[in-house]
Amino acid sequence: MTNLFTTYRKEKPSIILHYTIKPNIFGSLAARLAKIDSICVITGLGFTFLHPTGFNKIIPWLYKFCLGGVWKLVTYNEDDKHYFVKNKIVPPDKCLIIPGSGIDTNYFQPVQGKQKSTKFIFLFSGRLLYDKGLQEYVDAAKIVNENNANVEFWVAGEISSTNPASVSPKQVDEWASTYRHLKFLGQVEDMKGLLDQVNIVVLPSYREGVPKAILEGMAMGKPIITTNVAGCKDTVVDGMNGFIVGVKDSNALANAMQKMISKSPLELDKMGAESRNLTLSRFDEKIVTNTYIELFTEYFHLGKNRQSIPAC
Repeated sequence: MTNLFTTYRKEKPSIILHYTIKPNIFGSLAARLAKIDSICVITGLGFTFLHPTGFNKIIPWLYKFCLGGVWKLVTYNEDDKHYFVKNKIVPPDKCLIIPGSGIDTNYFQPVQGKQKSTKFIFLFSGRLLYDKGLQEYVDAAKIVNENNANVEFWVAGEISSTNPASVSPKQVDEWASTYRHLKFLGQVEDMKGLLDQVNIVVLPSYREGVPKAILEGMAMGKPIITTNVAGCKDTVVDGMNGFIVGVKDSNALANAMQKMISKSPLELDKMGAESRNLTLSRFDEKIVTNTYIELFTEYFHLGKNRQSIPAC
């Protein structure tokens, strides 16, 4: 924090944008001490709030102590905004919802005229974390596979070496060797190419900001199955572009998967088109970028300056 404070005092920016947990906490405090306005972007309340033990217990207190001087607090969804307002960390008039970091809909778009696999393929994409709902995905896949031999369940993502909620390499190997219908692909660079091969994108996460994995699938015109939790539920209109299920409910997830399998290609195409339309209207990166431009325009229009920040 000392280095940030020194840099801020030396460079004297008009306003600073902080992003992710450590810059949000320590950067916001350094900016406040330097009497410089700042914007704090909360990309999601993940592991820290799902596991409020040990050091994680003091994170809410740190937020309350350090974010008191921010000019604006940006959250990705209504649930996260509610948390900061309810706990009197930031007043409601300083809060703004921007739905995620946006998606390049020109790059991620449906590919026409390509031959798809004869198998029906579900895709889980993300870090291999229990908090992403990977255990529920595996359990639901087992249930669905019992009555659907022509279905595969793909998993794309890397094992996190730092996150305590990470699935171990041993567990992944055990799943892969036990369930032939599960395919673990590891880290995939060409997500557009991978998404073009699958039918449904699934993310049974416990909490998100706005999940990039879902937005990529939606932009590619894929139906979605996700959970009724912060961030995830904002990407699906239940029954229109996908299904929303209860968190940590493998049976409900399996039922939603079975519903997808039972739909005709025309019905799935219609759901995928709704996903694409929703992405274009809410989550396109141009929309997100313009919102930030409007935010900075508002700031400078109001004539804010470094003297507006009260001392701690």
